[in-house]
Amino acid sequence: MIPRPVRLAALAAILAAPPAAAFLRSSDATTRVRLFWTTRSLPWWLNDKGSTSVGAPFPALHEAVRTSFRTWANVSCSDLDFVEQPATSRIDTGFDPNRSDNLNLLVWRQGRCDLVAPGDGCLDDGTCPSKFGCWSHSTGIIALTTTNYNKNTGVIVDADIEFNEAGDARGAAPRYYFTATRDGLPVCPRAGELDCVSTDVQNTATHEIGHFFGLDHPPVPEATMYASTDAGETSKRSLAQDDIDGLCTIYPTGKPPTLGGPDEHVTLLPTGNTTEGCSHAGALPTALAALGLAGARLHRRRRTV
Repeated sequence: MIPRPVRLAALAAILAAPPAAAFLRSSDATTRVRLFWTTRSLPWWLNDKGSTSVGAPFPALHEAVRTSFRTWANVSCSDLDFVEQPATSRIDTGFDPNRSDNLNLLVWRQGRCDLVAPGDGCLDDGTCPSKFGCWSHSTGIIALTTTNYNKNTGVIVDADIEFNEAGDARGAAPRYYFTATRDGLPVCPRAGELDCVSTDVQNTATHEIGHFFGLDHPPVPEATMYASTDAGETSKRSLAQDDIDGLCTIYPTGKPPTLGGPDEHVTLLPTGNTTEGCSHAGALPTALAALGLAGARLHRRRRTV
């Protein structure tokens, strides 16, 4: 069965958090299975257009994303790794069980999908982002991660990260823009300003990568996986102990992935289609796309910043 998309909102709004101090894993609300990859080497691709609003050339943008993956890969108590692939011109996200070349793609979405010409079939089937590279989610979302997983096992088969730089409903400059932060720059008084920091690429990407491999938003304000961010924030570039505990619990060095038990802190994610808020989607990882999918029920979840 073709997976159903679910969207994960990661850093959209500042939320009041309870005083608990424990990482959260993503889990399917119906089957209650935890989400995880079965491979420890996860390939990723960055779209070669980069961002039109970033105050840095593509190589600097690429390095910021690369550094975000390294931050998680360098944790010593886990052997989860992220394998960089050559930059790609592809803009399609999601998981197609009929294709053998699904990508774990990171892409900047430029322009809003609601401006696509009326009558275009992509408006009916939800494929406008993959067709035109446009942003189809709320303008208040900074970035969104969609993971595809097997509903019955929790095995992830694909994950994609979309960054928002679409204009608002009036066609004005993007509400959020991303910059490879240069030390010493001031925080922008408003989005779209130059020579200042608004939303940092590395800060945002590091957070989204946590969703990429199965973490949810914990009630721990100092954690990289916390659900909100401030203008100019860079603290999520580094991992807190809570983030490290989550990574190493799911993917301990030299051991199989931890499936989780009833006493583990988890966030139950709704299945089906959602367009905003914090939720995950189920499907299977790219590397496993061609393996054992006959009869499998796949779902998608999306997390937004």
